[in-house]
Amino acid sequence: MAGGSTHELGRWGVVWAGGLVLLLGWHTAHKLGSGLLPEMLWACHLASAFAAVALLVGWSRGAAAAAVFHLANGLPAWLVEVLTVGTTWTSVGLHLGTSALILPLWRSVPGWTPLFALGLWSLGVMLGRLVDPGLNVNIAWRPYPGLLPHDSPLWWSHVGNILLIGLCSGLVSVVLRRAAGPARGLRGLA
Repeated sequence: MAGGSTHELGRWGVVWAGGLVLLLGWHTAHKLGSGLLPEMLWACHLASAFAAVALLVGWSRGAAAAAVFHLANGLPAWLVEVLTVGTTWTSVGLHLGTSALILPLWRSVPGWTPLFALGLWSLGVMLGRLVDPGLNVNIAWRPYPGLLPHDSPLWWSHVGNILLIGLCSGLVSVVLRRAAGPARGLRGLA
């Protein structure tokens, strides 16, 4: 239990991880078939992959941090995308499946979740800069259409995303950690 080395899901964690891996595989195949494979570098997909690996190795706190990222950031951003562009069933499965992971793991949310979210987003932006600017993966090349004036500098978008991701992940993390009871581990950061 210390450090979240075993998780509350037991064998179901492996089943859940397997489901995420299958969905990631199907979604990757769909993206490959439609010429959009670099879109698998969106931070949401990175979080789903991270959650699957964390579950497979029995690290509940890592899986919980990825689930909080999805719940606080990935799911709302994805819903905007669904309402404006549409989606696929594999995307639905990944976003809802990873977000729902918080249900059995809500007591495992670590204090470092906002840092994880910011690190994951930063990695996503860096990876997004390596692919076609037309895809704008992780808003790495230009602000999301309609959220800022057309000629806004890119750094406004990055600063806004960092603040929003830190705030949303921190808020969800604090609410779940308070609901779970007294702080655990070294200064509550375990």
